Amino acid sequence: MVSFVELVWYCYRSIAYRKIRSYLTILGIIIGVAAIVSLISLSEGLDYMINDMISAFGASNVMVMPGSLSSMFGGGSPGASPLIGRLFEKDLNTISSVPGVEKITGILMGGQPVKFRDEEFTITFMGARLSSLFDIYGGYYVLREGRFPTDSDRGVALLGASVADDVFERPVSVGQYLYVGKEKQPFRVIGILEKKGFGAEDNDNSVIINFDDAKELMAGKIAKNEINYIVFSVSEGADVPSVAGRVETQLASAHHLKVDDKDFSLLTSESMMEQINTITGLVSIFLIFISSISLVVGGVGVMNTMYMSVMERTHEIGTLKAIGASNGVVLALFIVESGILGLFGGFIGLFIAWLLTVVISLFGFHVVVSLPLALFALGFSFSIGVLSGVLPARRAANLDPIEALRYE
Repeated sequence: MVSFVELVWYCYRSIAYRKIRSYLTILGIIIGVAAIVSLISLSEGLDYMINDMISAFGASNVMVMPGSLSSMFGGGSPGASPLIGRLFEKDLNTISSVPGVEKITGILMGGQPVKFRDEEFTITFMGARLSSLFDIYGGYYVLREGRFPTDSDRGVALLGASVADDVFERPVSVGQYLYVGKEKQPFRVIGILEKKGFGAEDNDNSVIINFDDAKELMAGKIAKNEINYIVFSVSEGADVPSVAGRVETQLASAHHLKVDDKDFSLLTSESMMEQINTITGLVSIFLIFISSISLVVGGVGVMNTMYMSVMERTHEIGTLKAIGASNGVVLALFIVESGILGLFGGFIGLFIAWLLTVVISLFGFHVVVSLPLALFALGFSFSIGVLSGVLPARRAANLDPIEALRYE
């Protein structure tokens, strides 16, 4: 009776004897495993970053924007008026009157030419009622230096890290001035935010100013008293979807529209997650399906190699049967060998995927190859190898020992 250890050792020596062929055989499996593990890790990293951004948005916060949700994800320049629906400052009063609404602010956004020393670039500005903005988003805005502006501060600016460090040839420091707009209105830099990195570039590349200052800068670009977005927080203990529903009904009534015909959209953390998960889920499935083709090709390569191995080792198979090896032993011999090939391919592909995630992590993207994913990849590659070796193994097991010994 042949032990499993002896069987594995015999198969390993057979693979080692044909090193070049073995490496070429498992190339498809290597590529397939590396692609699948990398893509799933990227998908999990994206989910992590989305959850991080959603938590920054706040579970009790709601954004009201003009038009439909598709208009938010459909591009367009910041601060541009929507094609359908607009929001105005009077809508702030309408929303404030709804029970459960706590803090609220309108937001103005738009690109403005900014001069610093002898350089001039267009930078995105965001104007808001600053005390409400910082209360709503809590710890999302973290100071690197300086201080937060207050509602009474005029002509001051809070800079994103990229604006301070990367836009101009020389870094901008607290206390220096930026000259904004056609009139070159001076804004004193009062604070600089910590860099948020990948997934929050809008924060890093924008400048936060007083709402009234933003109105002056945006004059002529949008209608009088128009605002781009409204953000509000729901009182502690209140049900966010219920409050959002009441706001939707009240605001639609103020716009003289039915709720089904509303010209605005409400975005909660829950609805945001649903929208993004739908998109990322479809993309992940598509990419994984494409990369799985490599595994299928790798399996075909293993099967082809095992068939060739059976032909080359026909005399060896005859010898094994002549000294007492049963059909089951011969069958197990070739199945284990093809399984080892698949497992080797899985290990190498997993290592390559790990290297890729390390490189990607250097760019600030959160990617980790988890232990369950690694075990799944190895199990899957081993299964591909085993399944690919079944037919060649059956052919080897069914060989007549006398005919096999005569084979040259």
